[in-house]
Amino acid sequence: MDEFAYQVDTGWEDYWQRGFHAYKQALRCRESGDNQGAKEAFVRAIESLQQATFRASPTYLSLSFAGLADIFAAEQEWNSAIQAYQQSIFYSPKKEVASFLQLVRIWQQTGNDADYMLWQFDDMRSSFGATDPYLTSEPVFAFLDAGMVEPARRFLDSAPQEIDASPVILVARGRLCERMRDIECARQYYVRALPEMQEREPLVAAGLAASLAGQSEAAGNVPEATYYWELAVTLNPNATAYRTLLARTYKRNGELDKARHVLQEGLALQPEDGTLKQTLDELMGQLDEN
Repeated sequence: MDEFAYQVDTGWEDYWQRGFHAYKQALRCRESGDNQGAKEAFVRAIESLQQATFRASPTYLSLSFAGLADIFAAEQEWNSAIQAYQQSIFYSPKKEVASFLQLVRIWQQTGNDADYMLWQFDDMRSSFGATDPYLTSEPVFAFLDAGMVEPARRFLDSAPQEIDASPVILVARGRLCERMRDIECARQYYVRALPEMQEREPLVAAGLAASLAGQSEAAGNVPEATYYWELAVTLNPNATAYRTLLARTYKRNGELDKARHVLQEGLALQPEDGTLKQTLDELMGQLDEN
């Protein structure tokens, strides 16, 4: 670490460069099993990035705190892990469902019940920014991932009314409906969230479109299912699953040329993906037999 410390302290011109370099070094240490070196590097990254003004600094601060928290959790240093996960969320709550889920697991492991978790998440939401929709949606997703449907519902229902129309809140409500086996309820929320999500988060929107496609297929609405599979592929062209499902839908519709095209297009985008190539070759072989 001495050589690394020298590089970080003297070899880079500003806080962003030092912090980013330290973060990358922390990842290398962690991959090699050097947890102590990773901790030191994450701490150096945090110290530098907290003083940096580059626009990506909060994202890497969040990642550094999360990485540090993961090491603390692995070593069962629960209080340190909780504090680091909370800091990770503070700097970038968007898409920090992993940190929220880790907090749920730690609290479960240390004997805390759902009421305690709800109180902790509500305190974080109030302290970090109650009108930030991600401070509501991500804990909901974490609860659902942990199989805790009722706490997810309670936390979502306690959200400020100002964020009710936020697309991420609509998605959270839709996923809650799915877990409660109310497919029509989920569908209504996904349809409402989809237009704005296409602009904000195309990959999330692709997942919504895929869910709607599956629901349409289950209801026997083939034209609508086809529309949503096409939208999912447009929004996430590298998603093999969406392409293969769209191709199968085309095949069932008798549109073999379209099926062949969507598969060939996918292979052109990812020619080195052996699994993708095998899947596409098999499907194309099936198409050629018809």
